[in-house]
Amino acid sequence: KSVEVPAADRFTGSVTGAATPRTLELIELWKNRNYRCPVVVECWGSKQIQLTDKTQWWGRWLINGKPIEKPYGENIWLWDDPKQFNAAAKGRRMFVKDFTRRYDHDSLFTRLVDPSWGRWLIGRQNYKSNPFQDGPANDLASRQVAVEITPLNLTGKPYDSLTNEAKITYRVVRAVSEAECQGYFDTINCWDKALMSLGPCHWTIAHPEKQDGGADVLQLGELEAFFAYVKSQQPLVFNQVFVDSGLEPNNQWSDASILNRGLRKFESQYSQLSLVNQGGVDVEKRMPIPLDRNRFDFLRSWHWLYRIEMACRTLSDLQRLMWDMARFRLRDIGAAPVGLGIKNGAGADAKIEDVFTSEQSFIWLMQWHIFKPGQVFTGGSAGSALTEIIRTSGVSLAKRTDQWTDDDEQRLLKSFAARAPSEVKDRFNRAFNCAQLTKLLYPGASGNRGTPPSASRNSFKLDTSTTTSTLGSSPF
Repeated sequence: KSVEVPAADRFTGSVTGAATPRTLELIELWKNRNYRCPVVVECWGSKQIQLTDKTQWWGRWLINGKPIEKPYGENIWLWDDPKQFNAAAKGRRMFVKDFTRRYDHDSLFTRLVDPSWGRWLIGRQNYKSNPFQDGPANDLASRQVAVEITPLNLTGKPYDSLTNEAKITYRVVRAVSEAECQGYFDTINCWDKALMSLGPCHWTIAHPEKQDGGADVLQLGELEAFFAYVKSQQPLVFNQVFVDSGLEPNNQWSDASILNRGLRKFESQYSQLSLVNQGGVDVEKRMPIPLDRNRFDFLRSWHWLYRIEMACRTLSDLQRLMWDMARFRLRDIGAAPVGLGIKNGAGADAKIEDVFTSEQSFIWLMQWHIFKPGQVFTGGSAGSALTEIIRTSGVSLAKRTDQWTDDDEQRLLKSFAARAPSEVKDRFNRAFNCAQLTKLLYPGASGNRGTPPSASRNSFKLDTSTTTSTLGSSPF
């Protein structure tokens, strides 16, 4: 049950994770009074039910016509805790009982929480024998996502109210998100090597790279860089996500060190407020969290999943900032030098946006850059795999790019299909077949059905507007 903790018995200092005398005193007091964290994660037997508004969602198993009364597991914290309750068995899901009442007035929350039970579905345990296929997951495959990426949710406007450039850019981003996050804001993956990934580009908190000895070593992630952007643009939204956690990105959005110039992407890592002894005195200091898998495993715990998932589900301003971040990627890909002696219409050295100009081309490029940026760029310019696609396409590279035709664009697309890695081809196929695009007409097209991603030359136009200014030029 919910209890009101007296003000004198609440911790009021900075969240450092250090076992200070006051912290230890309050922990002992909470233990003696049987207090517990007001956010409780449990493993329940569950099944799909139909809510009053016809939404398919999740409720408790029934035994003899009555809902079961007890969960299989209570007070779940770490990413692998549910395994002891056989949580990978059919029908078992993780639910939250949230006594903070933080979301009581959120329309999505109140619609999907059974008032007689008061619990909120957050995901399932994805468990396989492979240690890198194990952990929390919330996805479309188990029909437990709730907030779809739509023009209104992502951009703040319905599709018909967008400019032509915004419609085209949205179509590309939405197609890519179909492959990356199944087209939902609250699809969150905490079961693979990247530890946690989410959003239209499935930004990760870290990603492993094999070293010479064969070991996987964690590298900086893009998700922390996204949250640095959130902090710079919407500090109140940032605080809503990270309230009382002591964590924030190690870099400011304005820091040059947030730019990975070779791969043309933003990246950072989390930092934590810590107590550091300086001259015999404990001083609060923000320190980067070491890129150690055991440390980062906590950041894919069930409580962290709930924190981030609820932010993605309920904070519309956070969703709008994902629109900016996705367009940064398109902008920075397009602005990269191509090489190969190709010239644009003005006679200058061509950029990627001069060579590839269709919706389909930018879906290929964006999808590949998300999956393996090191295969797309080397030293900030088009890498060998990408230049090989151009060089072997059959397009006359002696022509200036403004003279290239629809046939030339088709040659480039066929070269992508022939030479891109199989994983990228699979992602492109899923993106190309995005069902939502069947409802969204390409600007100027006629008919009452949507149009698939265009292969026509110059069919891609990047929307550069934001709610405050413009996207600006690429910093890379």
